[in-house]
Amino acid sequence: MSDHSGHWEARQVPNPQKYHGFVYLIVNKYNGMYYIGRKMYGGGNAWRSYTGSCKPLNEDIKKYGKKWFTFTILGEFETKAAMNYMEERLQYIFDVLHDEKYYNKNIGGKRYANQECNQDTVKENALRIIEEIKETVNEQRETTES
Repeated sequence: MSDHSGHWEARQVPNPQKYHGFVYLIVNKYNGMYYIGRKMYGGGNAWRSYTGSCKPLNEDIKKYGKKWFTFTILGEFETKAAMNYMEERLQYIFDVLHDEKYYNKNIGGKRYANQECNQDTVKENALRIIEEIKETVNEQRETTES
């Protein structure tokens, strides 16, 4: 598959004519670190040699060589919105901002100032906000049903 896909591995041959772009996982086999990202195909074949937008990741690729990395296309997407959603969803699921095994220092290309904050505080605030939203939705349902 490398003839058509550069260094990327995929379950099927990538299809830039059909899809907007892809979400990928890069694994550093030397130190066990990961990177989850997305890449738009755009015009041409630049995606074939793309190694991510993360400076520390690219420094490690230069230091250790590509042979120590796997580049895997996890899925292709017909729209930018679907691609962005899946990238961010995976980054949240794997908690890339708080897991030292990930090169990722942002979600969906956006920096979050609270990445250094206390996890208990974040969790408490999230649970509080979720409960407030549930209460609001229930109130609106009751008003609508009356």
